[in-house]
Amino acid sequence: MLRAVFKITAWLLLIAIIAATIVPIGMRPHSGLGPEPERVAAFLVVGLLFGLAYDRNWILALSVVIVAGLGIADA
Repeated sequence: MLRAVFKITAWLLLIAIIAATIVPIGMRPHSGLGPEPERVAAFLVVGLLFGLAYDRNWILALSVVIVAGLGIADA
């Protein structure tokens, strides 16, 4: 049951990160820390959630996070 919560949360957070990346800069959320710490924190949390959700298939979890990070780096 807890793994299902991690899966749902991980995918929703990844979708939120992608949405926050593709909106215009003026509409992006910011914490005041600057863009680099915000990105690191966001991907740290999403990576942790994917790792917890897919602990038996950590290669899949790692691949999803890396591909997502590289995919939205150009956005």
